[in-house]
Amino acid sequence: MFVGAGFFSEDAASDGTIAYSDFEIWSLAGIALEAILAPSIEMDAASFTGFVTGAVGASPLAGPTSGDLVQATGSATVMPAGVELEDFVARATFVNPGDAGDSPWDFGIAFREQDNGDHYRLTISSDGSWELQIGLQSPLAEGNLSSLSFEQSDLNTLEVAVIGGSAGFSVNDTFVADLDVSSLSGPGDVWIGAGFHQANVVDGVVTRFRDFAVWAIEPAVESPTPTAATPVANVGVAPQQVALRLDERDNSGVDALAVLEASDGGTTVTVTARDASGAEVVVVHEGTCEETATLPAFLLEDLDASGRSETTIEAPISDLLDGAHSIAIHRSADDYADVLACGDIRAAE
Repeated sequence: MFVGAGFFSEDAASDGTIAYSDFEIWSLAGIALEAILAPSIEMDAASFTGFVTGAVGASPLAGPTSGDLVQATGSATVMPAGVELEDFVARATFVNPGDAGDSPWDFGIAFREQDNGDHYRLTISSDGSWELQIGLQSPLAEGNLSSLSFEQSDLNTLEVAVIGGSAGFSVNDTFVADLDVSSLSGPGDVWIGAGFHQANVVDGVVTRFRDFAVWAIEPAVESPTPTAATPVANVGVAPQQVALRLDERDNSGVDALAVLEASDGGTTVTVTARDASGAEVVVVHEGTCEETATLPAFLLEDLDASGRSETTIEAPISDLLDGAHSIAIHRSADDYADVLACGDIRAAE
């Protein structure tokens, strides 16, 4: 590989130079490009709830802990969890240090710190706004939320789920937004904090927090050609809700997230697909994705124009977690043999 000038004789001068600088080459050997470039699924309220519910059914890797965040001018006050995770669910409850109208405050969470110090930080402010940043850079996303409590000593619970390039968060059990976190990757610590914005800092003011805990989630994509979904967490025996990935098959360009939730002796199955055109057939199969011939056990609602299907079937969720069922998305009723995405239904061990 080389850089050059004067490739065409008509552009070359007999005398003259073109300066260049910073010519460097990096090898991509050993980098799992397929995993880096794999598509992410945007979270909605249903998928977010599925990830959170699945994760918190297991023991946290850190916490729950409680303590005080003492504000100080010049930097945010943070409390690290002491973990090394890329994909996780985190939860913490913050106690308002004062009335929002009298003295501003903020709280938030940070994760995926890089060697150069870059990291994601999600900040919730006392004016009812939120923003996602990389360090102190301009916000990547921002908005307003309606579920925040504003008075002194009120409690605000923040939940965050991060999986691959996607994330989502809720405040006081109300889903707020999905987030694109594909710019920074790799494991790191997770920490909560207060005083992320110096305009909200008053020296010595204490923001108390309760029940800060972090749970691990296994990566949604582990190989370039996955054939089975990875359980999101250890949810124990007969969980009430399970979330799983329906992985792309044969370069279809379609992948999805399925959430199974126990419902009055039956199971409600919600599928949210990315890059589907609508009218694709969704089926619960008897048999795993690895089997060449599987029988349809339950026919679910076809995907709508937004790529969503929701169906309640007459089978308890425990019957579907026997390791012998899967969910598949087929191209259409006429082109049923073309499987676009599939994932095995199973509880984590």
